Amino acid sequence: VAGLHEKADKQKAKSKQVPKTASPRLANKLERNVVKLSGAEEAHDDYGRSLLLYIDEVTTTYWKDFVPLLHMFMKFSMNGASDTSVVMRRLEKVDAILKKSEIGVTGRLEALKSSPPEVITSSTAGKETEAGLKQMEEKEAEESADKENDF
Repeated sequence: VAGLHEKADKQKAKSKQVPKTASPRLANKLERNVVKLSGAEEAHDDYGRSLLLYIDEVTTTYWKDFVPLLHMFMKFSMNGASDTSVVMRRLEKVDAILKKSEIGVTGRLEALKSSPPEVITSSTAGKETEAGLKQMEEKEAEESADKENDF
């Protein structure tokens, strides 16, 4: 719009005529752009006023929205904590039962670490597996004794 005003002013200075009579096309274009600019300025001002109202609302009354949200979060946390407490109490009972079992807490993983699959498999009867474990333990004991003798 400023550029069109300059153009119209230059044309007016050259011809000493009013821009509308000098160039109707330029005058029409200038008039359309002035209308567009005033519409854009009005929309910008309306948006700015709305934004300021929102900012004022948020900064002055934020706590009215925050307090219920904080309350819901606290209820959620307390419910989660009580649920976790129930689960942990049950796990304590399971842990006590597992400690009393014949397998023990350490299990047989360390003993089976270097065992061949034939010894580990559970498809055979329990006696065969136990016998395989005993053989494996004896073999490990012999190997460790041999290592001690090498030193």
